[in-house]
Amino acid sequence: MLLQTIDQFYEAALLPELWPTACEALAKEVNATTATIFAIDEHGGHHFVCTPNIREGILRFSTDPRRLENPRPARALERFPFTFTRELALLTMEELEQDVVLNEFIRPAGMNWSVGCAFQEPTGHMIMFDLLRRMGMDHYSDAEIAHLNALKPDLARSVFLASRLAFSEARAMATTLSSLGLAAVVLGAGMTVLAMNEEAAALAPRICAGPFDRLVLENKATTALIKTAFSALASSAKGAVQSFPMTSSDGLEPLILHLLPVRRSAHDVFGRGLALLIVTTPGKKTAPDMRVLSGLFDLTPAEGKAARELARGKSLEEIATLHNVTVETVRTHVKSIFAKTGSNRQPELVALLLGLSAP
Repeated sequence: MLLQTIDQFYEAALLPELWPTACEALAKEVNATTATIFAIDEHGGHHFVCTPNIREGILRFSTDPRRLENPRPARALERFPFTFTRELALLTMEELEQDVVLNEFIRPAGMNWSVGCAFQEPTGHMIMFDLLRRMGMDHYSDAEIAHLNALKPDLARSVFLASRLAFSEARAMATTLSSLGLAAVVLGAGMTVLAMNEEAAALAPRICAGPFDRLVLENKATTALIKTAFSALASSAKGAVQSFPMTSSDGLEPLILHLLPVRRSAHDVFGRGLALLIVTTPGKKTAPDMRVLSGLFDLTPAEGKAARELARGKSLEEIATLHNVTVETVRTHVKSIFAKTGSNRQPELVALLLGLSAP
Protein backbone atom coordinates (compact mmCIF):
# COMPACT_ATOMS: atom_id res chain seq x y z
CA MET A 1 0.00 0.00 0.00
CA LEU A 2 2.95 2.33 0.71
CA LEU A 3 4.07 2.73 -2.92
CA GLN A 4 0.47 3.06 -4.06
CA THR A 5 -0.10 5.92 -1.62
CA ILE A 6 3.07 7.70 -2.77
CA ASP A 7 1.99 7.32 -6.41
CA GLN A 8 -1.40 8.81 -5.59
CA PHE A 9 0.23 11.90 -4.09
CA TYR A 10 2.39 12.48 -7.16
CA GLU A 11 -0.66 12.00 -9.38
CA ALA A 12 -2.62 14.52 -7.30
CA ALA A 13 0.16 17.07 -7.79
CA LEU A 14 -0.56 16.84 -11.52
CA LEU A 15 -4.35 16.40 -11.27
CA PRO A 16 -5.66 18.39 -8.25
CA GLU A 17 -9.04 16.68 -8.31
CA LEU A 18 -7.24 13.57 -7.01
CA TRP A 19 -6.14 15.20 -3.73
CA PRO A 20 -9.15 13.89 -1.71
CA THR A 21 -8.40 10.34 -2.85
CA ALA A 22 -4.72 10.79 -1.95
CA CYS A 23 -5.77 12.02 1.50
CA GLU A 24 -7.90 8.90 1.97
CA ALA A 25 -4.92 6.72 1.03
CA LEU A 26 -2.72 8.53 3.57
CA ALA A 27 -5.31 8.09 6.32
CA LYS A 28 -5.45 4.33 5.65
CA GLU A 29 -1.66 4.05 6.07
CA VAL A 30 -2.00 4.65 9.83
CA ASN A 31 -5.68 3.84 10.40
CA ALA A 32 -6.59 7.53 10.73
CA THR A 33 -10.22 8.59 10.37
CA THR A 34 -9.47 11.77 8.43
CA ALA A 35 -6.55 13.47 6.68
CA THR A 36 -6.22 17.15 5.72
CA ILE A 37 -3.52 19.17 3.98
CA PHE A 38 -3.58 22.89 4.79
CA ALA A 39 -1.79 25.68 2.95
CA ILE A 40 -1.75 28.59 5.42
CA ASP A 41 -0.78 32.02 4.11
CA GLU A 42 0.83 34.83 6.09
CA HIS A 43 -2.55 36.42 6.80
CA GLY A 44 -3.95 33.23 8.35
CA GLY A 45 -5.92 32.19 5.28
CA HIS A 46 -6.45 28.42 5.30
CA HIS A 47 -6.72 26.67 1.93
CA PHE A 48 -7.12 22.91 2.16
CA VAL A 49 -7.76 19.52 0.65
CA CYS A 50 -9.04 16.66 2.78
CA THR A 51 -10.84 13.34 2.98
CA PRO A 52 -14.54 13.83 2.09
CA ASN A 53 -15.71 12.72 5.56
CA ILE A 54 -14.32 15.84 7.25
CA ARG A 55 -14.81 18.43 4.50
CA GLU A 56 -17.78 20.25 6.06
CA GLY A 57 -16.00 20.51 9.40
CA ILE A 58 -12.77 21.78 7.85
CA LEU A 59 -14.69 24.27 5.73
CA ARG A 60 -16.34 25.64 8.86
CA PHE A 61 -12.99 25.79 10.66
CA SER A 62 -11.16 27.46 7.75
CA THR A 63 -13.65 30.35 7.64
CA ASP A 64 -13.94 30.85 11.41
CA PRO A 65 -11.83 33.66 12.98
CA ARG A 66 -11.01 31.33 15.88
CA ARG A 67 -8.74 29.32 13.56
CA LEU A 68 -6.16 32.04 14.23
CA GLU A 69 -6.07 30.96 17.90
CA ASN A 70 -4.63 27.59 16.92
CA PRO A 71 -1.03 27.36 18.22
CA ARG A 72 -0.28 24.01 16.57
CA PRO A 73 1.15 25.14 13.18
CA ALA A 74 3.62 27.69 14.59
CA ARG A 75 4.76 25.39 17.41
CA ALA A 76 5.16 22.44 15.07
CA LEU A 77 7.25 24.55 12.69
CA GLU A 78 9.39 25.82 15.57
CA ARG A 79 9.83 22.66 17.63
CA PHE A 80 9.44 19.78 15.16
CA PRO A 81 9.89 21.19 11.64
CA PHE A 82 9.21 18.72 8.89
CA THR A 83 8.41 15.95 11.40
CA PHE A 84 5.15 14.20 12.21
CA THR A 85 4.33 14.51 15.89
CA ARG A 86 1.35 14.16 18.24
CA GLU A 87 -0.55 17.21 19.43
CA LEU A 88 0.45 16.17 22.99
CA ALA A 89 4.01 17.26 22.14
CA LEU A 90 2.76 20.71 21.14
CA LEU A 91 0.19 21.44 23.86
CA THR A 92 0.13 20.71 27.58
CA MET A 93 -2.85 18.83 28.99
CA GLU A 94 -4.05 22.08 30.57
CA GLU A 95 -3.82 23.84 27.20
CA LEU A 96 -5.68 21.00 25.51
CA GLU A 97 -8.58 21.22 27.93
CA GLN A 98 -8.94 24.92 27.11
CA ASP A 99 -8.11 24.57 23.42
CA VAL A 100 -10.71 26.20 21.13
CA VAL A 101 -9.86 24.01 18.13
CA LEU A 102 -10.25 20.78 20.11
CA ASN A 103 -13.43 21.80 21.94
CA GLU A 104 -15.20 23.72 19.18
CA PHE A 105 -14.20 21.83 16.05
CA ILE A 106 -12.44 18.49 16.59
CA ARG A 107 -14.58 16.93 19.32
CA PRO A 108 -17.94 18.18 17.94
CA ALA A 109 -16.98 16.36 14.71
CA GLY A 110 -16.58 13.13 16.71
CA MET A 111 -12.78 13.21 16.56
CA ASN A 112 -10.15 13.24 19.28
CA TRP A 113 -6.48 12.41 18.72
CA SER A 114 -4.36 14.09 16.06
CA VAL A 115 -0.92 13.84 14.53
CA GLY A 116 0.59 16.36 12.14
CA CYS A 117 3.54 17.83 10.33
CA ALA A 118 4.35 21.42 9.30
CA PHE A 119 6.91 22.92 6.91
CA GLN A 120 7.45 26.04 4.84
CA GLU A 121 6.79 26.02 1.10
CA PRO A 122 8.25 28.29 -1.67
CA THR A 123 5.03 30.20 -2.45
CA GLY A 124 5.07 31.60 1.09
CA HIS A 125 2.55 29.13 2.52
CA MET A 126 3.04 27.02 5.60
CA ILE A 127 2.02 23.47 4.72
CA MET A 128 0.43 21.37 7.46
CA PHE A 129 -0.62 17.72 7.31
CA ASP A 130 -3.21 16.81 9.95
CA LEU A 131 -4.62 13.34 10.62
CA LEU A 132 -7.45 12.80 13.12
CA ARG A 133 -8.83 9.71 14.85
CA ARG A 134 -12.40 9.40 16.03
CA MET A 135 -13.30 9.22 19.70
CA GLY A 136 -12.80 5.82 21.31
CA MET A 137 -9.67 4.97 19.30
CA ASP A 138 -6.20 4.81 20.79
CA HIS A 139 -3.65 7.51 20.05
CA TYR A 140 -1.09 6.98 17.27
CA SER A 141 1.70 4.60 18.23
CA ASP A 142 5.42 5.33 17.86
CA ALA A 143 5.52 2.85 14.99
CA GLU A 144 2.69 4.64 13.16
CA ILE A 145 4.37 8.01 13.58
CA ALA A 146 7.64 6.52 12.31
CA HIS A 147 5.73 5.19 9.30
CA LEU A 148 4.37 8.68 8.55
CA ASN A 149 7.85 10.16 8.84
CA ALA A 150 9.10 7.54 6.37
CA LEU A 151 6.40 8.76 3.96
CA LYS A 152 7.20 12.41 4.67
CA PRO A 153 9.89 13.03 1.97
CA ASP A 154 7.58 11.89 -0.80
CA LEU A 155 4.61 13.75 0.67
CA ALA A 156 6.66 16.94 0.73
CA ARG A 157 8.03 16.40 -2.78
CA SER A 158 4.52 16.00 -4.16
CA VAL A 159 3.51 19.27 -2.49
CA PHE A 160 6.58 21.06 -3.88
CA LEU A 161 5.77 19.63 -7.32
CA ALA A 162 2.24 21.03 -7.14
CA SER A 163 3.71 24.37 -6.10
CA ARG A 164 6.18 24.41 -8.99
CA LEU A 165 3.36 23.63 -11.41
CA ALA A 166 1.48 26.66 -10.08
CA PHE A 167 4.62 28.75 -10.69
CA SER A 168 4.89 27.35 -14.23
CA GLU A 169 1.26 28.16 -14.93
CA ALA A 170 1.84 31.71 -13.67
CA ARG A 171 4.82 32.21 -15.96
CA ALA A 172 2.90 30.76 -18.93
CA MET A 173 0.01 33.17 -18.36
CA ALA A 174 2.37 36.16 -18.24
CA THR A 175 4.13 34.99 -21.40
CA THR A 176 0.84 34.48 -23.26
CA LEU A 177 -0.30 37.99 -22.41
CA SER A 178 3.10 39.31 -23.46
CA SER A 179 2.55 37.88 -26.95
CA LEU A 180 -0.59 40.01 -27.10
CA GLY A 181 1.21 43.16 -25.99
CA LEU A 182 -0.39 43.20 -22.53
CA ALA A 183 1.61 43.95 -19.39
CA ALA A 184 0.97 41.29 -16.73
CA VAL A 185 2.21 40.44 -13.25
CA VAL A 186 1.37 37.20 -11.43
CA LEU A 187 1.06 37.61 -7.68
CA GLY A 188 1.37 35.01 -4.94
CA ALA A 189 0.86 35.09 -1.17
CA GLY A 190 1.49 38.49 0.36
CA MET A 191 1.40 40.14 -3.09
CA THR A 192 4.74 38.57 -3.94
CA VAL A 193 5.66 38.87 -7.62
CA LEU A 194 5.90 35.33 -9.00
CA ALA A 195 6.21 36.31 -12.66
CA MET A 196 6.37 39.55 -14.63
CA ASN A 197 6.47 39.78 -18.40
CA GLU A 198 8.64 42.23 -20.37
CA GLU A 199 5.76 44.66 -20.92
CA ALA A 200 5.17 44.93 -17.18
CA ALA A 201 8.91 45.20 -16.44
CA ALA A 202 9.11 48.11 -18.88
CA LEU A 203 6.69 50.07 -16.65
CA ALA A 204 9.23 50.30 -13.80
CA PRO A 205 9.43 52.20 -11.53
CA ARG A 206 5.67 52.79 -11.79
CA ILE A 207 5.14 49.05 -11.28
CA CYS A 208 7.97 46.82 -10.06
CA ALA A 209 9.11 44.16 -7.60
CA GLY A 210 10.59 45.65 -4.44
CA PRO A 211 12.25 44.11 -1.37
CA PHE A 212 11.39 40.43 -0.86
CA ASP A 213 9.80 40.50 -4.35
CA ARG A 214 6.74 42.37 -3.06
CA LEU A 215 4.71 44.34 -5.59
CA VAL A 216 5.48 48.08 -5.52
CA LEU A 217 3.26 50.70 -7.19
CA GLU A 218 4.10 54.38 -7.56
CA ASN A 219 0.69 55.53 -6.35
CA LYS A 220 0.04 54.96 -2.63
CA ALA A 221 -3.73 55.29 -2.95
CA THR A 222 -3.85 52.62 -5.68
CA THR A 223 -1.51 50.44 -3.61
CA ALA A 224 -3.95 50.55 -0.68
CA LEU A 225 -6.88 49.62 -2.93
CA ILE A 226 -4.97 46.73 -4.52
CA LYS A 227 -3.91 45.40 -1.10
CA THR A 228 -7.49 45.41 0.15
CA ALA A 229 -8.75 43.71 -3.01
CA PHE A 230 -5.95 41.13 -2.95
CA SER A 231 -6.65 40.23 0.69
CA ALA A 232 -10.34 39.74 -0.11
CA LEU A 233 -9.48 37.68 -3.17
CA ALA A 234 -6.96 35.49 -1.31
CA SER A 235 -9.36 34.74 1.52
CA SER A 236 -12.25 33.72 -0.74
CA ALA A 237 -12.81 30.87 -3.16
CA LYS A 238 -14.92 33.29 -5.24
CA GLY A 239 -12.66 36.26 -5.84
CA ALA A 240 -14.07 38.91 -8.16
CA VAL A 241 -12.31 40.86 -10.89
CA GLN A 242 -11.63 44.46 -9.86
CA SER A 243 -10.15 47.39 -11.78
CA PHE A 244 -8.31 50.41 -10.36
CA PRO A 245 -6.97 53.59 -11.98
CA MET A 246 -3.41 54.68 -11.26
CA THR A 247 -2.38 58.24 -12.05
CA SER A 248 1.17 59.57 -12.26
CA SER A 249 2.66 62.57 -10.46
CA ASP A 250 5.01 63.03 -13.43
CA GLY A 251 2.25 63.64 -15.92
CA LEU A 252 2.57 60.21 -17.53
CA GLU A 253 -0.40 58.44 -19.07
CA PRO A 254 -2.72 56.99 -16.42
CA LEU A 255 -2.93 53.20 -16.14
CA ILE A 256 -5.79 50.83 -15.39
CA LEU A 257 -4.88 47.88 -13.17
CA HIS A 258 -7.12 44.80 -13.42
CA LEU A 259 -6.79 42.33 -10.53
CA LEU A 260 -8.09 38.86 -11.43
CA PRO A 261 -8.12 35.60 -9.45
CA VAL A 262 -6.21 32.75 -11.07
CA ARG A 263 -8.86 30.05 -11.23
CA ARG A 264 -7.44 26.58 -10.77
CA SER A 265 -9.19 23.39 -9.73
CA ALA A 266 -11.50 23.68 -6.73
CA HIS A 267 -9.40 20.93 -5.13
CA ASP A 268 -6.10 22.72 -5.70
CA VAL A 269 -4.64 23.68 -2.33
CA PHE A 270 -2.25 26.21 -3.91
CA GLY A 271 -4.07 27.94 -6.76
CA ARG A 272 -6.35 30.14 -4.69
CA GLY A 273 -3.54 32.34 -3.47
CA LEU A 274 -2.63 33.40 -7.01
CA ALA A 275 -3.81 36.55 -8.75
CA LEU A 276 -3.11 38.17 -12.09
CA LEU A 277 -2.55 41.91 -12.43
CA ILE A 278 -3.08 43.12 -16.01
CA VAL A 279 -2.15 46.69 -16.92
CA THR A 280 -3.93 48.60 -19.70
CA THR A 281 -4.43 52.23 -20.63
CA PRO A 282 -7.84 53.95 -20.85
CA GLY A 283 -9.70 54.41 -24.08
CA LYS A 284 -9.38 51.05 -25.79
CA LYS A 285 -12.68 50.31 -27.52
CA THR A 286 -11.92 47.28 -29.69
CA ALA A 287 -13.25 43.83 -28.91
CA PRO A 288 -10.80 41.59 -27.05
CA ASP A 289 -8.65 38.96 -28.70
CA MET A 290 -10.28 35.50 -28.55
CA ARG A 291 -6.99 34.00 -27.37
CA VAL A 292 -7.04 36.26 -24.33
CA LEU A 293 -10.60 35.31 -23.46
CA SER A 294 -10.21 31.56 -23.89
CA GLY A 295 -6.77 31.23 -22.34
CA LEU A 296 -7.17 33.63 -19.45
CA PHE A 297 -10.62 32.62 -18.26
CA ASP A 298 -10.79 29.04 -19.57
CA LEU A 299 -13.85 29.86 -21.69
CA THR A 300 -15.31 27.36 -24.11
CA PRO A 301 -15.37 28.42 -27.80
CA ALA A 302 -19.08 29.26 -27.52
CA GLU A 303 -18.52 31.28 -24.34
CA GLY A 304 -15.60 33.11 -25.95
CA LYS A 305 -17.74 34.11 -28.93
CA ALA A 306 -20.55 35.30 -26.67
CA ALA A 307 -18.11 37.36 -24.59
CA ARG A 308 -16.64 38.96 -27.70
CA GLU A 309 -20.06 39.95 -29.02
CA LEU A 310 -21.00 41.40 -25.64
CA ALA A 311 -17.87 43.54 -25.80
CA ARG A 312 -19.01 44.74 -29.23
CA GLY A 313 -22.26 45.97 -27.70
CA LYS A 314 -24.52 43.19 -28.95
CA SER A 315 -27.62 42.21 -26.95
CA LEU A 316 -28.38 38.61 -25.96
CA GLU A 317 -31.03 38.45 -28.67
CA GLU A 318 -28.61 39.71 -31.32
CA ILE A 319 -25.97 37.20 -30.25
CA ALA A 320 -28.53 34.38 -30.43
CA THR A 321 -29.54 35.37 -33.96
CA LEU A 322 -25.93 35.83 -35.09
CA HIS A 323 -24.89 32.35 -33.94
CA ASN A 324 -28.20 30.59 -34.64
CA VAL A 325 -28.87 29.53 -31.04
CA THR A 326 -31.63 30.29 -28.54
CA VAL A 327 -31.53 33.28 -26.22
CA GLU A 328 -31.63 30.85 -23.30
CA THR A 329 -28.45 29.20 -24.59
CA VAL A 330 -26.72 32.58 -24.79
CA ARG A 331 -27.96 33.42 -21.29
CA THR A 332 -26.43 30.16 -20.03
CA HIS A 333 -23.11 31.07 -21.68
CA VAL A 334 -23.19 34.52 -20.09
CA LYS A 335 -23.85 33.06 -16.62
CA SER A 336 -20.81 30.81 -17.07
CA ILE A 337 -18.72 33.78 -18.24
CA PHE A 338 -19.76 35.71 -15.13
CA ALA A 339 -18.65 32.81 -12.92
CA LYS A 340 -15.31 32.39 -14.68
CA THR A 341 -14.39 36.07 -14.81
CA GLY A 342 -15.67 36.99 -11.35
CA SER A 343 -18.07 39.56 -12.81
CA ASN A 344 -21.54 40.16 -11.39
CA ARG A 345 -23.19 42.44 -13.96
CA GLN A 346 -23.03 42.80 -17.74
CA PRO A 347 -21.62 46.38 -17.72
CA GLU A 348 -18.85 45.23 -15.37
CA LEU A 349 -18.04 42.31 -17.68
CA VAL A 350 -17.98 44.52 -20.78
CA ALA A 351 -15.71 47.04 -19.06
CA LEU A 352 -13.31 44.23 -18.16
CA LEU A 353 -13.33 42.78 -21.67
CA LEU A 354 -12.65 46.16 -23.25
CA GLY A 355 -9.80 46.64 -20.82
CA LEU A 356 -8.28 43.38 -22.07
CA SER A 357 -8.26 44.54 -25.69
CA ALA A 358 -4.85 44.04 -27.26
CA PRO A 359 -3.10 47.32 -28.16
